[in-house]
Amino acid sequence: MSSLLILFTFIAALFTIVMKKDEIHKRNLAAWLLENIDQVRATGLAFNGVYIDRETVFIQYELCFSWVMFTYQSKTSYYIKEYHPTPILSLLFNSFCLIFGWCALPKGPIFTIAAIHHNLLSKPISLDSVVRDIRLQ
Repeated sequence: MSSLLILFTFIAALFTIVMKKDEIHKRNLAAWLLENIDQVRATGLAFNGVYIDRETVFIQYELCFSWVMFTYQSKTSYYIKEYHPTPILSLLFNSFCLIFGWCALPKGPIFTIAAIHHNLLSKPISLDSVVRDIRLQ
C-alpha cells in the first residue's frame, strides 16, 4: 500500500512540474503573440526558435483534475502542430485526466470524458483564432 502511495505522489509531482511549465509557456506565448502579431501576420517571426506566420496552426488540449468534491477543468497552452510532439502531448494530457480526473462525483467522470474526447478529436486552430482567444482572456 505504501509503495502505491509513493508512486501516486511521484506521478502527481511529475505532472505538477509539467503543468507549471505549460502555464509558463502559455503566458509567454500569449504576451509574445500580442506584442508581435502584426509582424507575424506580415512576414512571420520566430518564438523560442520556432517560426510562426499566418499559416501556422496550433493545438490546445483540455485537462481535468478532481479531488474529493472538487473538480477543476482548464485548457493548456497552445502548441504548434508542426513543431511540438502533439501526439505525445495528447497522450500526456489524457493520462493526466485518466489518473487524476475521476475522483469527484458527479462532475469528475463527466469532465474527464469530455476532456479526453476533446483531446482525441482536437482540430488545428488558426493564428487568428488563437489571437482572438488570447485577447478575450
